[in-house]
Amino acid sequence: MAKYERVLTKDNYYENIDWLTEVLKEKNLNKHETYTAQLLVEENFMQLLKLENKDTEQKVDISIRQTFGAIDIILAAPGEVYSPFENFDEKCLEENAEEFASLSIINSYKSKLTISRKNNKNIVSIRAHTPSLGQTRTMLLGVFSGLILGMILRETVSDPVYLTWIEQNLLNPIQTMLLHALILVSAPLIFFSILSGICNISDTAALGKIGIKLMLISLPKLAFYVALGLGVGHFLGQIDVIAQWVGTDSSVPNQGVSIRDMIVNIVPNDLVTPFYTNNILQMLFMAFVFGILLVKAGPWAVWAKDGIAFFTRFFEEVIGWIIPFIPLLAMVSMMKVTLYTGLESVLPFVKIIAAAVVGSLLSILISGMLVGIVGRISPIPFIGKAFRFIPMPFSLCDSIACIPATMRFCMAKLGMEEKFTKFCVPVGMQLNMDGTAYYVAIVSIMLAKGAGLDIDIEFIVSFFFALFLISLTGLGIIAMPSIYAAFGIPQFAVALMIGIEPILDMFGTVQNVTGNITTSFLVARKANAVDKDIYHKSNKRSN
Repeated sequence: MAKYERVLTKDNYYENIDWLTEVLKEKNLNKHETYTAQLLVEENFMQLLKLENKDTEQKVDISIRQTFGAIDIILAAPGEVYSPFENFDEKCLEENAEEFASLSIINSYKSKLTISRKNNKNIVSIRAHTPSLGQTRTMLLGVFSGLILGMILRETVSDPVYLTWIEQNLLNPIQTMLLHALILVSAPLIFFSILSGICNISDTAALGKIGIKLMLISLPKLAFYVALGLGVGHFLGQIDVIAQWVGTDSSVPNQGVSIRDMIVNIVPNDLVTPFYTNNILQMLFMAFVFGILLVKAGPWAVWAKDGIAFFTRFFEEVIGWIIPFIPLLAMVSMMKVTLYTGLESVLPFVKIIAAAVVGSLLSILISGMLVGIVGRISPIPFIGKAFRFIPMPFSLCDSIACIPATMRFCMAKLGMEEKFTKFCVPVGMQLNMDGTAYYVAIVSIMLAKGAGLDIDIEFIVSFFFALFLISLTGLGIIAMPSIYAAFGIPQFAVALMIGIEPILDMFGTVQNVTGNITTSFLVARKANAVDKDIYHKSNKRSN
């Protein structure tokens, strides 16, 4: 048997979990990744055993596969068709709380799972590790290297002709190639992510009254943070270096956007042109319409939903191949920033980071207001405990990875009943990307102002709806080139912001998780599923 293959049974389960832990340690996975992998192996293993023939030996083949730095754990077992996402509903919550708890964990990590069937076997692929950028550290290294190299060139190369040659023959080609690679992937990624998001929202609504309440609280709150981000970005003003670049680049259009034109032109005359011309607004329209039709199609369209999930995962994988080169893009972009203007051009980036910090803290206070007004309970315990909890999402920098800790916090510190916590927190995460929506909106409106666009009411309304739809996917700045192009913002502007996104994402994750906790708490509170004694109890630690 191969080094990374085993047969998993109830009798040797713990022995093989120890083996799995050692292999993942050998692969340099951190403690949280290892814990998540163990958790998903356990829950899927138990579910797969239930589907096997009871008259035969019950076993599950387990193997570990590494591809381009990504590490997957593969579980394979014969039996009836495995459909954990279809069985996760309010009926399950009422009939079998233990089964529901298991399925809620599996659904929490839906993005890490790929379930298929081959040769009468259920195949479960668990993504244990996605190659990261070493993210914050590597990106910041690229940013600061670019700033320093740009300043050195500016001070040592006195002739502007040579500086222009360096920019046009060295920096611009690298930046253009990497941006083209991003644009190539971002449009289809957005299209399939929107489709997947609509299907997920419909699944949430299908979960009954609790799911509908989640939507009614989450979506208006998400829209509020998009609007707040636009307002904050408008207040902070333009990014001057964008204005300077646009002024010297005749290829960048200075176009206005009207609601009438957007409505008239948003309907494509065929299915190919939106992708061929990279018309992101038409893609969004198609994704929205197709998503609604898929929802109405019912059970016979399950295969199409599986296809959407596949393509979403596929393009995420493609983005994963591009990501290691993003620090180089950040370095080149920062070199161009300081090549002519010096360090004073960095000030807007400091403003954006400061706005993200303030936004993450403000979100806790806004959540406290919602708890007091909508939940009709004192917000003081909520605010105090939330402030003590935020180091967890800040350090993890991943909203999905924070779900287990979030569920423990909701039950142990806020007094939410277990069945509501294990339902609301996993399901609500996709709907509560408040922080991502907030900082992307700030960056986007500042770039639009820097590009010299007419920021009138029609532009704001059109921009708002585009950003709101994108917010449902949870995608950040890296997926925005196509959106920006549709509104006349130069696509190379994304290259400037990518360097600071890991920092923004830390505070954005805090805001995302806070929003999810708030929504889950309000739903539980409306259902009288909050223990007031636990909620009002003072705690020195909340994580």
